[in-house]
Amino acid sequence: MFNRAQVDGWTPPHHQLTTSADRDSRADAWIAGTGAAITYGHNHAAYLPQPDRIELPDRHQFVDTAGFYSTSTHGLCHWTGHPTRLARDLTGRFGDDACAAEELVAELGAAIACAHLGITPTARDDHASYLAHWLRILDADPETLFIVAARALAAVDHIDASQPDTVDSDVLEEVSA
Repeated sequence: MFNRAQVDGWTPPHHQLTTSADRDSRADAWIAGTGAAITYGHNHAAYLPQPDRIELPDRHQFVDTAGFYSTSTHGLCHWTGHPTRLARDLTGRFGDDACAAEELVAELGAAIACAHLGITPTARDDHASYLAHWLRILDADPETLFIVAARALAAVDHIDASQPDTVDSDVLEEVSA
């Protein structure tokens, strides 16, 4: 690891961060329509089962709009696992199989939600740290893929079903048609 000042000729990459103009009103309405407690201004994204809250960085901190929506829908998929919703096991710690399976549920769910919303999700920095574990749990029991996929679909269905009447709750069907 080197300090930037120790490397001659290296120019750090410039990322155009998102702006308020980069909003997707349908995706924003779909996320807000869940009624999930979402707080912004954090240094990382996380779902906290207690107090049942999604924490996200501010929108402008994301490199692109797709990253914001991918991360938001990932958090919402975790949110559906709360005991008052779909009651998945959210007690896993990083590195154990339960955590890896839940992360795969959230990641597949986010990919499904983004695809149906017409958003191309971007790879997240933490994908690499999860990939080896995902492969290990899937290799140990190939049925895990079907279980995780079913849970991911159930998560997205739950989010869609939670929409109030004022939000087009069939946004997924509309986009995929």
